[in-house]
Amino acid sequence: MELGHLERSELAQHSFEVNHRVLWEEAKILEPEQNPMYRKYQEEAYMACLQNPISRPRVVFSPIWLPLIRDELSE
Repeated sequence: MELGHLERSELAQHSFEVNHRVLWEEAKILEPEQNPMYRKYQEEAYMACLQNPISRPRVVFSPIWLPLIRDELSE
């Protein structure tokens, strides 16, 4: 947001448009993952399971898989 590249982040766009301050001190890492490819899909799966995520997942998961994904992520 400092550099004005709001189009690169839906979180930055939302924060700017509605004048919300991101509470970074309350943010937490859900699961550490070193493999970038695995981390990408894991993040996409988390977003796909949310009711109203700020960022939209780029990977489309079939609705039939969402209960299984939710179970895996909750373990």
